[in-house]
Amino acid sequence: ASTSKRKLKESVDCEVIPKKISAKEKEAMVPPVLKTESVEVSPPDYYRCNLCPKKFTSAAPLSTHLERHYSPLYDTWDCPFLACSFSASQTNLTKHMRSKHTKEQLFPCNHCPAKFHTMEAKKAHKKKLIPTDIWAQCQKPRCLRFYQMIKGSCSR
Repeated sequence: ASTSKRKLKESVDCEVIPKKISAKEKEAMVPPVLKTESVEVSPPDYYRCNLCPKKFTSAAPLSTHLERHYSPLYDTWDCPFLACSFSASQTNLTKHMRSKHTKEQLFPCNHCPAKFHTMEAKKAHKKKLIPTDIWAQCQKPRCLRFYQMIKGSCSR
């Protein structure tokens, strides 16, 4: 047997082994720094089912849980929060609980720091923020080219 072979139990110091590493490879080896919120995250509040002792950390699982208590014959379900007389379908009940009770804002805007309780609220905000009429058609005879409204008018 050759004596130049390493024994299995021997350890090797990787820094001793010379190897050229490209800049791209070095970049890939650096772990990305994750964004952290400056506000400390507090432990979640628990929301109790008003029909049994179960607790939930958000509106959606609580709303889904209520399915067990209501017969399929019911179209509307009562809000499980005390002193609230709201009654609606499961989807609308979840939206109601998020906006009025749990204050969950699960739908962030991609263009600003705003967050919303429902996707509908986010879409309405986006409509106000980003004009839908970005393009217009030139009205000059025989032109009819499209131009970006932000630039003012057709260049012809």
